[in-house]
Amino acid sequence: MSARVPSLLAALLVATVATAQSLPPKSTGDFYVSDFNNDRVVVYPSARVYPRSFAAVELSGPRGVLVGPADEIFVASQLSDEVFVFLPDEQFAFRFGAPLLSGPTGMALSPAGELHVSSFDNGRICVFQL
Repeated sequence: MSARVPSLLAALLVATVATAQSLPPKSTGDFYVSDFNNDRVVVYPSARVYPRSFAAVELSGPRGVLVGPADEIFVASQLSDEVFVFLPDEQFAFRFGAPLLSGPTGMALSPAGELHVSSFDNGRICVFQL
């Protein structure tokens, strides 16, 4: 039984990380993981060096991360009801979504270039043209 516990813990860790990260941007290969409790995004570089992080004032409870077609980084900020957009160099660019969003948690890009954002607290999907 004790041999199964580490396997179970490893499976839970992998599942947790898998739900939090986005696909790496094409130009760098870095992985972006939302850090809800610390109000930041952690970057795991493809070069296997120590991770770094970035944030923005008022980024609160980041829940989802998505890398856009131009390597811009979209972060769903669940507690501030907005999507924060960062440039490829991880500098804050702008934010949008309020008052349409209420507790955004996940995002997806459509083939038409639309950003679909799940709005958890009001039970809807909001669509934004990029």
